[in-house]
Amino acid sequence: MQTQEIQSLIDRYYLGETSLEEERQLKNYFSGKEVAPELSVHQHLFSGLKQMQQDALSADFESRLLKQLQEEKPKAKVVSMRMQFLRVAAAVVLLLSLWFLIPDTQQSSDPQAIDWSAYEVSEEESLEETLAAMKILSDALNSGKKKVKKEINHVDRMNDPIK
Repeated sequence: MQTQEIQSLIDRYYLGETSLEEERQLKNYFSGKEVAPELSVHQHLFSGLKQMQQDALSADFESRLLKQLQEEKPKAKVVSMRMQFLRVAAAVVLLLSLWFLIPDTQQSSDPQAIDWSAYEVSEEESLEETLAAMKILSDALNSGKKKVKKEINHVDRMNDPIK
């Protein structure tokens, strides 16, 4: 066969316009050794199709398949409508109880202004409170310093037992 005839058959094959005889001709051409280099890209397709035709299912394939399908019965879970109704009813009761038990925390649309004058103190009072806080902090740090010094002396005596 000439290359142009084969190219024409390939074009018709891809359009779905070839007969079974023409398809056999294509498969036979591409399974042969003398394939034109410009048509070699189609060789894998037609050789694969010919190989697929040669591969056949075993004679007992259908009986094995039917046997396997009959053995594997789907396991369905049956749930009664009563259980479904009880689940829905429990959810409704839960939501209603939450609705009535949670306090209503609606906030008014206009927030009330905070009167900061009750929290204002003079500079002298704030200075006294700051000094008192710093005195407490200083005492705590000094007592910690004394404890650390005492522990260091204790460790030093343990290191040098002769003293």
